[in-house]
Amino acid sequence: MVALAFQNFTKAKFNHIPSRGRPRHHAALGKHVDSIIVSARRGSAGAGGPASHPGVFGPDRLDKFPKVPTAKEQGMNFAMTMWRA
Repeated sequence: MVALAFQNFTKAKFNHIPSRGRPRHHAALGKHVDSIIVSARRGSAGAGGPASHPGVFGPDRLDKFPKVPTAKEQGMNFAMTMWRA
């Protein structure tokens, strides 16, 4: 839902590629996709390689990633949180 909301906000066109678990990280690290939007828990998992965190969509920086700016800090008036059940 966050990816769809961000797509709508930016007026960009994203290609949604369904994936479960690690394959999405491998696709990003292997540069088969430009980016992935995942929860902070998933984003920190890495897949055996360096991960780039250009920003977080939440209203505040995350304790886990204190150097990663929010979208709002980067000039985008967009904030949305992701949750898992």
